[in-house]
Formats: sequence, C-alpha cells, structure tokens
Amino acid sequence: MKVFFSLLATIVFSSVFGQMSITNNSVSLEFGAGNRGLILPWVNNISGVSGAVNGTFAYDLSNHKVKVKYTAGWKDLSVDGWYKDDL
Repeated sequence: MKVFFSLLATIVFSSVFGQMSITNNSVSLEFGAGNRGLILPWVNNISGVSGAVNGTFAYDLSNHKVKVKYTAGWKDLSVDGWYKDDL
C-alpha cells in the first residue's frame, strides 16, 4: 500500500499540463504543444483583495488588467516593460 501511494505521488507531482515531463528546467509551468492557456480568477477590483500571497495571479475587472501579487503590492502584467523594474 505504501509503494502504491509513493508511485501515485510521483506520477501526480511529476506530470505537467499536456505532457508527462518538463523539457525546460527554467520554467515552473509548461503546457506542451498546441493551443493551451491558463484560467485566471477574476475580481471586481484588485484593491478589495485581502490575504493574497506572493505569486497570486488575478484578472482585475475594474481596468481589464492581469496582475500578480508581490510583497510591495500588485503589479500589472498587461503592459510592455513591466519586468524591467524587477531586474
């Protein structure tokens, strides 16, 4: 029984969306070939969100932007060059 759960855990935690292995160790999420996407939670206004942890993604309906939670607050991922401030 213990071996079964070990095997099951290995299969569940090592698989990715659409394929059985990761081909690039530099990514946290890999979708594989074909048309794929990510379903994001939406909120009426990001300012009303409490308890979000770092790395939380959300779609803000108030301004139609995808945002991610950082320690200092929410960052807009819907504009060009957003990453330059974080390097």
